Amino acid sequence: MKQTLRIIGIVLLLSLVVAAQPKRQDVLDDGFTWFEAVNGEALGPNNIPVSTGWYLKIYLRVLGEYPNRSAFKVVVSKAGKAVATTRCETGIYINRNNALDESFMNTGDCWRKDTATKETGIFDVQVFTVNGDTDAEKLVRAYKIDVRTVNRVRSGQEAGLAPPQYYINRHGEAPASLMVLRPREYGGYFDWRTPERLGANHVEFYFNLSPSDIGKNLPHGYMRCSCNGKRLSMPGPVGFSDQALSNRLNFYTVIYQDRIAPQYHRGTEYRDEIGFHQVRLLAPLTWGEKRNRWETRLALEDYPGNWECQLMNNGEVWRTWRFVVGADGKPQTHPEQKGNINLNYNSYLVEMEIPAGGSALDHRLAPEAAKLGAFYGLGWKTPEGQAMAAKLPKKGNPFPVPSNASK
Repeated sequence: MKQTLRIIGIVLLLSLVVAAQPKRQDVLDDGFTWFEAVNGEALGPNNIPVSTGWYLKIYLRVLGEYPNRSAFKVVVSKAGKAVATTRCETGIYINRNNALDESFMNTGDCWRKDTATKETGIFDVQVFTVNGDTDAEKLVRAYKIDVRTVNRVRSGQEAGLAPPQYYINRHGEAPASLMVLRPREYGGYFDWRTPERLGANHVEFYFNLSPSDIGKNLPHGYMRCSCNGKRLSMPGPVGFSDQALSNRLNFYTVIYQDRIAPQYHRGTEYRDEIGFHQVRLLAPLTWGEKRNRWETRLALEDYPGNWECQLMNNGEVWRTWRFVVGADGKPQTHPEQKGNINLNYNSYLVEMEIPAGGSALDHRLAPEAAKLGAFYGLGWKTPEGQAMAAKLPKKGNPFPVPSNASK
């Protein structure tokens, strides 16, 4: 009887929590958005490949309830003139009184090859929802993308240029990092392929790289955390208790090539690679009531106050996160989330610092781009966001350089 009453009490409590949660509608999740310029090619005269330009690959999620057959319509324009329009079918999830998430619809890996264009520069990207019942369209977000191109040459001894490669500049995303409190039953922020620690809720950090060779391979590191200036002990098996597991999510890479400098007139051409990656870091932390019965992890709610966590490898600090855990056991919401940046349930924009001169993970860092704002041109609207971007160090050249200018 007591157990039955306890279960009823928990159900009622969850119902109250759900009722207390404000339902968001037509709110695009900026943390989920991913745009990629896909390079198009066709066979020209003498079966020589020629470029058809680039077309936009799209990942979007919008919070709210939508009927079946709803969709996204994405309009890419330049200087007020539409360049490409893509309609994306969606998957729909309806929250059925679950206290741990929100309703949404999303789409991934959506594109139209016949929208390819050779134009480059700054483009406006308008995102509309399309109601599956009424076909009514609603503008829910306006982004900007910076499309650039790299030169390429033909392989071996063939003369002339190969089709160029296009890419979207993501240097402005470097200072932006998300902290996600993921219930153990759920997949990651972007997809379900997530390294698991069964039996416990997860704490994950997401960040962006223009990676070095080390950054592309993402060796696992370890984490050190402190609260209110006091170092916290990481309980558990030696070698695993502080382990931080990294894996790559969305990414793209292009390679600049030329034969300008004399040493590259013959043989292998000069190359300079540029790419952008999203990284998910599974931290050795937990939160909430669902702890792992076989091992103990640090739980956020056990240590309210000012946190600092460092991702390290062989004694080197690669990233530092700072956040405040409130009396409710949750991180405080960043000021940028109050009217500017929208994120999914249980997700927080947090301050992240990259070491002076960049870390071993980083190949290129461009502070001038970071100041303009992350999340595809939404910009930093608060002093806290602007201060975070201002700390970004410089490393390397923002973009590929020709062989006669390379050091």
